[in-house]
Amino acid sequence: MKPICVIAPYNDFAIKTEEVVAEFNLPVEICTGMMEYGVKMAKQAVLQGAEVIVSRGGTATLLKKSVKVPVVETQVSTLDVLKILDRLMKNDKKYFKSLKIGLIGYQNVVFGAETISSILGIKLYKIILDSAQAETRQKIDNLDINFVLGDASGLQLGQDCGIEGLLIDSSKEAIASALFEAERVMQVKRIEQEKAQLFKSILDVSRGGIIAVDNNDEITVVNPAAEMILGIEAKNSIGLPSKHILPGIKLKEVIEAEDQVSDLLVNINGRVLIVNKAPIKIKGKTIGVVAALEDVTKIQQLEQGIRKNLYSKGLTAQYELTQIVAKSQIMVETINKAYQFANTESTILITGESGTGKEMFAQGIHNASSRKDGPFVGVNCAALPENLLESELFGYVEGAFTGASKGGKIGLFEMAHGGTLFLDEIGEMPLPLQTRLLRVLQLKEVMRIGGDRVIPINVRIISATNRDLLKEVQTKRFREDLYYRLNLLSIKIHPLRERPEDIPYLIKTIMNKILNRVGKEVELSTEVSRLLALYKWPGNVRQLENVLERIIILSKGQVIEKVDFENAVPELKLDLTDRDNPSYEAGKNSIEVDGTLSQMERNIIKRVLEEENGNQTKVAKRLDIDRSTLWRKLKKK
Repeated sequence: MKPICVIAPYNDFAIKTEEVVAEFNLPVEICTGMMEYGVKMAKQAVLQGAEVIVSRGGTATLLKKSVKVPVVETQVSTLDVLKILDRLMKNDKKYFKSLKIGLIGYQNVVFGAETISSILGIKLYKIILDSAQAETRQKIDNLDINFVLGDASGLQLGQDCGIEGLLIDSSKEAIASALFEAERVMQVKRIEQEKAQLFKSILDVSRGGIIAVDNNDEITVVNPAAEMILGIEAKNSIGLPSKHILPGIKLKEVIEAEDQVSDLLVNINGRVLIVNKAPIKIKGKTIGVVAALEDVTKIQQLEQGIRKNLYSKGLTAQYELTQIVAKSQIMVETINKAYQFANTESTILITGESGTGKEMFAQGIHNASSRKDGPFVGVNCAALPENLLESELFGYVEGAFTGASKGGKIGLFEMAHGGTLFLDEIGEMPLPLQTRLLRVLQLKEVMRIGGDRVIPINVRIISATNRDLLKEVQTKRFREDLYYRLNLLSIKIHPLRERPEDIPYLIKTIMNKILNRVGKEVELSTEVSRLLALYKWPGNVRQLENVLERIIILSKGQVIEKVDFENAVPELKLDLTDRDNPSYEAGKNSIEVDGTLSQMERNIIKRVLEEENGNQTKVAKRLDIDRSTLWRKLKKK
């Protein structure tokens, strides 16, 4: 079946249509049938794929009431009627003047009869076929009509009354015009179908529920998500007043106010929903309301999924508390305390010298806690300048500052939602940021830089420092209220020099890890093991690991002897040698008073650098100078 079907009420109409179709190569199927039989044929054509029906007269009128596709009429014009009358008048003018002509047919055929009658000065009576046939016959008799002009139905009625007549035929031009209009209607219909399908697809795929009502507050649209959220079926809801499925939401108020309502929290059937309502307007006129529904629980689940996706890309804790080497009583007690603290939600402050393993403890506590399936996000507060640290912690919105990424950026607090945020070297955090951090701890919410929306967070804070924060509070370099917020629970990790019994076990564990990584098989001699155990390790476990890696990489045999050790780490040899000298303790802090003032200054800086393991921030603070000043002095060396 072709997309356009012509229902021809009479044969001549069908013939003319065939000629037009052939001339313009149109996608048209032609069927002949009048009135009820024509309707039957049209319905069958629609079932077979016809998109538009074309007909004329009474058949077209009946088709419009009977089929669900567009019906295009072939128009009968006043000119068509005038042509027939002109032919009659030319054949026999006297006979023509004696005629009482009945223009009989449906309204779409007999329209304009009065105008023709006044122009030609003849008796032309309009009889519309919209009532019972008996009444129409009575009209014909009363008017003493003796000639009929009309459509196929009107002509048939005249013949039944014994009155001769002529059919008002459709010209080829009129048929062509109707077929062109049918093509246009078909194209418009297809475009509308595509839009409707697009609209339906959007509704179907939307995770949020969507319900629309008309001006009578009767439901017109229910998408699948709304069915699931509300536990209803669309087919049983269309046409119902909105209050039946959305009690308390009052969509009709939006129709009256013609204004949008956003982020309304409602409880329907035990579900907490966020509802947004907006009027539907066409050319400024409100024709209904659309309501968007979001299940708060579902939003939270999606949010958690997004956060899991983020920390699956690296925001995870790698270490367990069981991986921490502990043979000394003091370290065993520290680990037991860590397990105890892991079972709480309180903030924890981890203190200890550089290299003692504060982050390892933080990760172990996270993995031993109820938050182990959430993200572990760590940041070194001393590694970033103040403005960058602020944007990393809190995130920012698009356009918050010059260079801000398009779309903004999520902050570390948001990334750590449902998990743990580890703030290393918290003592280095600038005072303005300390104030913002305190607010986050108090209110459990953040606001991105440049934003105006508060974001609730669920984060546990573990912080670490190698400073004495209480002294920092006393010198006004750290907020007292923040100190007590962070120090609800505290863990002190003791340096290696206070737990020398751990050193042999640490050496074994660290060596196995390094050997697996570098692919070597070596071992330490007894003398080297003794020397390592004697050393005080000011850089703690980190320094021990660095020294072991260096001597393993530089070793040439399968056993690392004392000479290999001394060649690999001569500075350690010097330190050990000095420690055997009774004057070591007295002289370790002395500076040679030789040379110029600049030379002595360089010696002091060198000594402090060694003692602080190269940490310029700590050196600057000990010498009470700016980092920039220290940097310039080092560059002059």
